[in-house]
Amino acid sequence: MIEKVLQHLQAGGTDLNQRVVPLKSFELLCAFLKSKDIRWTNHTVQMEEGELVLQGTAITGLFILTQSEFCLFPEEETEGEFGIEWTGNLDRLRLSELDLPTWSLVLAILPESLREIEFTNLYFSYSSTDETIEIECSLSDQSVTFEAAHVSLYHLGASLIWNLAEHELEAGILSAELTIGDTPILVHLDLPSGDPSVPEIWRLSLGQEATLSQGIQDVAAYLSTFELLAPIVGNGKLSEALPQGFLDFEGLSISEFSLRFNPRAGAVYSFRTTLNYHANWSPFEGFKLSDIGLQVFATFHSSYAAVTLRIFGSFFFVDSWYTNFSFQLPLNQQEDWVIELDGYADLEEIQQLEMLNLFKIDALNLPPEWLQIRDIRLQELKVVFNPLARKIKQVNLSVEMRAESTLIPGITVRDPALELTLTFDN
Repeated sequence: MIEKVLQHLQAGGTDLNQRVVPLKSFELLCAFLKSKDIRWTNHTVQMEEGELVLQGTAITGLFILTQSEFCLFPEEETEGEFGIEWTGNLDRLRLSELDLPTWSLVLAILPESLREIEFTNLYFSYSSTDETIEIECSLSDQSVTFEAAHVSLYHLGASLIWNLAEHELEAGILSAELTIGDTPILVHLDLPSGDPSVPEIWRLSLGQEATLSQGIQDVAAYLSTFELLAPIVGNGKLSEALPQGFLDFEGLSISEFSLRFNPRAGAVYSFRTTLNYHANWSPFEGFKLSDIGLQVFATFHSSYAAVTLRIFGSFFFVDSWYTNFSFQLPLNQQEDWVIELDGYADLEEIQQLEMLNLFKIDALNLPPEWLQIRDIRLQELKVVFNPLARKIKQVNLSVEMRAESTLIPGITVRDPALELTLTFDN
């Protein structure tokens, strides 16, 4: 078949159609491009290692592809079968111009301002291997505002993956810049599928880690634009809820930004961001956490909103051996903090619990044999701390020891466990 296509082009043919390229994949391509014939201009054709390579400008019913390369090749694994790869540049595209079977469901839920944005300098690629077309646009000078989410997105780009065989959008992502405080951050907006059986939820997420110029104050300024959140986090209330010294950390970066909303319903459902401080911090004397971070989570309801703060960090027993802790931070300093172990921590000996600086092992009066066990897992650790008095109120821990222990003659205990609650008189 490749020889016949080559002869057609060498004889002066400037078009490709199903008669010239009788492949099912080519038929799907023509249907997508709204063309029975794909006409080529300023083109060259050559054979390279058994593959036909056609280069030039392709004119279809939907696009004009410049710097286009159409490759027709024999499939290595299936004798007598042929594949297609096609790439090229598009000068412009509006989302409303894609006239596809299920794309209309997506268009129906897109704001008109987004449907009619003209993207330029796009890249088109097709592979018959997975029957998908990809259209990508780098950041442009276009912008769009979603009033419900209180966000304006600038320098829009787009990435669409369309499955020709299944007639469906596999992925639709808009890339853009969003300003938080004084800091522009790169974000991605996932387009809904348009499937009426799936709840219509839009998700805006962080595309690349960035450094916020004002840190948590930038986040508070954004959240304060929502009427339900302003009384909770506005006027410095979010900053006041943080432990002493948290606002002094430098080099803060944002590693997560997630906003779930529905522009047609004018609704916002949730917001979450994670800030990494790359610093050390001691919630109380002797207990130092490294690489600390702060997560802010807000949920929106019809008549109220709620905000949760979570601090997390790592406790290093030795240079390369650590475990993670986290705790929810109340929005007022009147409530106790509850610091908890995330997951578990394997220890070489129970004496290493003293490194947490919460208690002394000798004070527990453990059986002497337990002090010799070398395979120990800290399953649970919870510390209740009063931030006003800066005192520990209670410690709960659970330890598993993988060994046999004889507590009294004739009685051997396998894999003993220690459940401990310590209450401190302040």
